Amino acid sequence: MKTTAYTLFIFLGIIILGACSNSEPPKTELPPPPPPVIQDFTQSFDGTISSYPIIMTLSKKGKTLTGTYTYKRKGLTFKINGEIDSLGNLNINEFGDKGVITGVFKGQYSENRIVGNWQRPDGSGILPFSMVQSALNEADFMKPQLDLTKLAGNYSTGTKSLSIRGNVSDGFIRFELTVGTEMCMGDITGIANITQSGESAIFQSNEDGCIITFSFKPDGIVVEEMSCDYWHGYSCNFNGKYRKR
Repeated sequence: MKTTAYTLFIFLGIIILGACSNSEPPKTELPPPPPPVIQDFTQSFDGTISSYPIIMTLSKKGKTLTGTYTYKRKGLTFKINGEIDSLGNLNINEFGDKGVITGVFKGQYSENRIVGNWQRPDGSGILPFSMVQSALNEADFMKPQLDLTKLAGNYSTGTKSLSIRGNVSDGFIRFELTVGTEMCMGDITGIANITQSGESAIFQSNEDGCIITFSFKPDGIVVEEMSCDYWHGYSCNFNGKYRKR
């Protein structure tokens, strides 16, 4: 009986030792690798907002993003700034001429590509955007920037003359227009308000509804009038491209 019990004890010990030798050591779960560090950069990105072609110049310094972007077809340019986190999530504000936020880009930067949605500041008007790093130059699509501080002066075209005065920084110009021919002559003075784009100024008379638009060009000022016969008669007008004397 003792022999049988001893044999059984030996047999159980062998089974237990075998089980222990076959057991695997516990696995250690390794943490996921950290995301790659997004290096600082200044890059050009080419793409679209919905169906509108754009090109963006974007600089990253730490978490801060700054730059500009331009609608290719119109040459309309906006200043932008925002932030990006370590995962590439970005939020960029778009600013109009008077420093007011006019739009917001919310998206993801990854492998030299940015995708996401553009929206108005109140969250409406959502449009998808997509851009990739490009060798194109944004400056090639921008409209020439005019120095409005140099507008003041005397201009003429044929028998017509234009005098510009006023403090442009206050958002208006003072003007005097004259026309003189054998059959027609007239003049008008007033204050024209500079538009938000800074590319033109508009005058509207409270007396008779005369409207005059002054479009600023690199080589002069284009004047277009509407309903201004009271100021010069029916045989002439103030229209034309005036060049600085």
